[in-house]
Amino acid sequence: MDKHSLKIKIAVLAYFEKDGKVLLQKRKNTGWRDGWYGLVAGHVDEAEPYKLALCREIKEEAGVDVLEEDLEFSHFLSIPAKISDCDRQFFYFTVKKWDGEPFNMEPDKCFELAWFDKLSLPENLIPVVKSGLDKMLAGEKYSEFGWEEGYTERS
Repeated sequence: MDKHSLKIKIAVLAYFEKDGKVLLQKRKNTGWRDGWYGLVAGHVDEAEPYKLALCREIKEEAGVDVLEEDLEFSHFLSIPAKISDCDRQFFYFTVKKWDGEPFNMEPDKCFELAWFDKLSLPENLIPVVKSGLDKMLAGEKYSEFGWEEGYTERS
């Protein structure tokens, strides 16, 4: 790849919290980190505003309606191509309000949606998602994952 051409994939992630618990989904049949937990999330389509993309993904995956104004930017995470197929950017948003009770809308791609105590998250939480989530919960707005020299684990 031309070093002056940068290919970036952008993902938006939803942080739902209720009564000290965080909503996670357990992946299946996706080809990446199946059996691992992550946040409700998805990729941004070309020319799609990020908050609108997340509202769409939340509806598709968790069946609840969220308005763009009820999403609060919480964290940005940068991931290098050396641990993925290209550079990636994760934008974490806190869902301040939603309409309905989240449920598994994609049983072909998700084993379950489940609420976990935010102080006791499952060990099989996707490492890159956990890294950003930990930083976000610590109040940090920016972090990087996998950029340090010698880091080789695939995200």
